[in-house]
Amino acid sequence: MAKKMTLDKLATMVERGFEGTDKRLDKVDERLERIEKRMVRLDATIFLDHKRRIQKLEADVELLKDVAGIK
Repeated sequence: MAKKMTLDKLATMVERGFEGTDKRLDKVDERLERIEKRMVRLDATIFLDHKRRIQKLEADVELLKDVAGIK
């Protein structure tokens, strides 16, 4: 004969099935926050590097224009 399932038993089973889910989601959130912080730092580093390189290229072009007599 099959056992009768009560709502309380079912709720308990579902609750046990979700145990640890909050902890896992918290860990995922923490990892995503760390990744986002790293991306912000990486973006800033790349931006500063490109800005420096562009400024150097502009200075080099100005020097070449002066040498070539181009205004």
